[in-house]
Amino acid sequence: MFLNEVIWHNGNAYKIIKKIKQHQVSPKGILNKEILAEWRDYVGADHVLQQHDEFWLCETIPEAILIEDEIQNLVEESVVSHKENT
Repeated sequence: MFLNEVIWHNGNAYKIIKKIKQHQVSPKGILNKEILAEWRDYVGADHVLQQHDEFWLCETIPEAILIEDEIQNLVEESVVSHKENT
């Protein structure tokens, strides 16, 4: 399953691309970082977060994109406000 959730972690925004269970990368109960790295590369992620018994394969969202989205939202709100006042 591929996801498009956005989360914040340590002040950075990440788009979760895929969540995998820990046992999928832990043959014989021991974490295999090479398998985890292969998953990360396969889905095009650049960051891995661990949450309970899952690994979240994520893409870092650059700050510039977030600012651009915020500006777009402000422009849309301004247009709606202008239309309501005319």
